[in-house]
Amino acid sequence: MIVLFIQIFFECFLSPSYSNLEIAFEISKTLIEKNHRFLLTMGCNHSTAKVVGDSPKKPKDEDNDSDMFLPFDDNSNYSEESHYMNETNRDEQFCILSFSDYVQLIGHPIILEYQFLESIGRGSHGEVYLCRNIETDDFYAAKVYSKLVTPNVGMAGKTSFYDRIITEINILCQIKDKHCIQLIDVLDDDSTQSIIIIMTLAKDGSLLPEDALTTPFAEKQAQNYFVQIALGIQHLHSLNVVHRDIKPHNILKRNENDVVISDYSASAILQTEETLFTDTEGTPMFYSPEECSGEPYLPKPADIWALGVSLYIMIYGRPPFFEEDDAGIFLSHFYRISKLIQENEVVFDESIPASESLIDLLKHLLDKDPTTRYTINDTLNHPWVKEGIENLHEEVPS
Repeated sequence: MIVLFIQIFFECFLSPSYSNLEIAFEISKTLIEKNHRFLLTMGCNHSTAKVVGDSPKKPKDEDNDSDMFLPFDDNSNYSEESHYMNETNRDEQFCILSFSDYVQLIGHPIILEYQFLESIGRGSHGEVYLCRNIETDDFYAAKVYSKLVTPNVGMAGKTSFYDRIITEINILCQIKDKHCIQLIDVLDDDSTQSIIIIMTLAKDGSLLPEDALTTPFAEKQAQNYFVQIALGIQHLHSLNVVHRDIKPHNILKRNENDVVISDYSASAILQTEETLFTDTEGTPMFYSPEECSGEPYLPKPADIWALGVSLYIMIYGRPPFFEEDDAGIFLSHFYRISKLIQENEVVFDESIPASESLIDLLKHLLDKDPTTRYTINDTLNHPWVKEGIENLHEEVPS
């Protein structure tokens, strides 16, 4: 753990930009105030998983094809060359095993007060598990990042991996809105080399599957879901946080009527309202025209565009700008997707019932000009959205 702290500290400190270090200290302050537990500079919840029952030994003469295997009883059961092992680990009699293998082979491991039950989802860099607090019997979602595998995935590199986790947790610490998934705890587990983010649970899963063609909702149901998503985005934008991957698949259902925004792994904290981005994150089908252009752009209007695409899918059962039978759009080349988004006009299928007020809102959300596109406050003041807010019996925060 100390080695990890020193490594991350100096990666941040020696970086050309000091923003990483500043973020780390800011999270430290926030976490101390909130009594959360975290790794790096914050003093993590540092643990060894509890194992129930006997674990099979690694055969003495078996080739060491992998450095990840089960706990052992005999020093002859591991390779002296194993670069993940050290004297401290041997004394504690555990070695590194990937978290998914650990859950599968051990059963329902307990790490501190959390028992991990089953996998309920997977992202690009992390897997999500259902877990239970054995002291309170409350259920949560646990997002697990592997420190062994994930830092070497993709082009971002190891430093970027930790930066993303720091930012994601910092954002989760700030969120105080019921329309967004919220942070419960953060663990650093040595036995599986995992960073585990414990969050509130939305047990009914994604609002819609990540398919090009889906079953549309009735307008009133879509209105109910949309209003909650918009209120959540208003909260994020008020914190100067941009989500960067708004889509129905990242909207989770608590029950049949209540939804929350999830997955802040692509999210960012803006330094100012005028901060321009030059990179893209998230899912290409939900990119705004300005993101597709390759020019610097403001990220908040891009969130609103993705919100508009999500509403369109909820109503029409398919994304705008693409042919109705274009089921392979998620796998299409980015150039083709960006060309369609930039050049095609929005088409409203007259065979699907939609009120004039709803269509007017969609036109404002899917305005190709980010300077005239609705802001989140404009969206919440639109008559169709205000009607939905009244049905929720909620007041719009100022």
